[in-house]
Amino acid sequence: MQGWAGWNFVTADRPNPPAGEVPDANYVVVSPEYFRTMQIPLRRGRAFADGDAQTSELVAIVSESLAQKYWPGEEPIGKRLKVSSNADDKTQPWRSVVGVAGNVRSEGQYAPFIPEIYVPYTQLPWILYPRYVLIRTSGDALAIVPTIRSEVAALDKELPVTDVSTMKAVVAGPVKQGQTVMWLLGAFAALALVLAAVGIYSVISYAVNQRTREIGIRMALGATHQDVAGLVVRQGMVLGLVGTATGLIGAFAIARWFSILPFEMRWLLLFDVRPTDPLIYAAVAAILTMVALLACYVPARKAARVDPLLALRYE
Repeated sequence: MQGWAGWNFVTADRPNPPAGEVPDANYVVVSPEYFRTMQIPLRRGRAFADGDAQTSELVAIVSESLAQKYWPGEEPIGKRLKVSSNADDKTQPWRSVVGVAGNVRSEGQYAPFIPEIYVPYTQLPWILYPRYVLIRTSGDALAIVPTIRSEVAALDKELPVTDVSTMKAVVAGPVKQGQTVMWLLGAFAALALVLAAVGIYSVISYAVNQRTREIGIRMALGATHQDVAGLVVRQGMVLGLVGTATGLIGAFAIARWFSILPFEMRWLLLFDVRPTDPLIYAAVAAILTMVALLACYVPARKAARVDPLLALRYE
């Protein structure tokens, strides 16, 4: 979840894909106990074993998303792939698929599933070497840190133990950036909402002051307080509803632009919300309508309390 470690690969079924269509996958180097420790289920085949050594057959485990994408409707166990963009690359070996692992959101909880290739560290993978040790415990995870340090020191006193963290904190890391952006966007949205309410109130209040004489005449001719208040609210709500409709049209137009953005940008701006989510549009429209109604209410009450005699003398 701390960055893309993708590499090109080719399959024996399709060793020479056209330029620009060479597939890639997240490349993960693990030990035999990795899947059990992380509780990642194996859908087919087997996990890595201590017998997967340099002298044995070179193997790999692929994710469900990779198997479904590149071998749809086929049995992936026994398929061969090479972590290279060229099938004729003599420096890189072919690997046999021995298992299919369940999908993992390795780019964060809001990211889509991506193809992944797992290889055993015992076969000296050529790209990346393990940098982390994963430990599962039934108790407080941080409480065993001193024990871990002492065990590592017993093996190698020169080897430092750094970057100790719980998996919960690791998962929360990528979300923090999105949450910060959401708070900023939320603050700006709240400010825009306040400005809109103040603007509507100011316009309606000014219109009421300008029409004081008219309102007095209406009331002198028999208009009730409710009639005057309703007139002011209706006219103010026309402005609010026109503005809300214009905003919805603009939002739909921007949503089309969102749909073509890379995932990283969509995630930061949308945070797991579909650009055309009808519930969001309905909720925002309802909030803006209520704000407009409240902004019209005070001027409407003021208009309803106008004294007809004073209004007729108003200049």
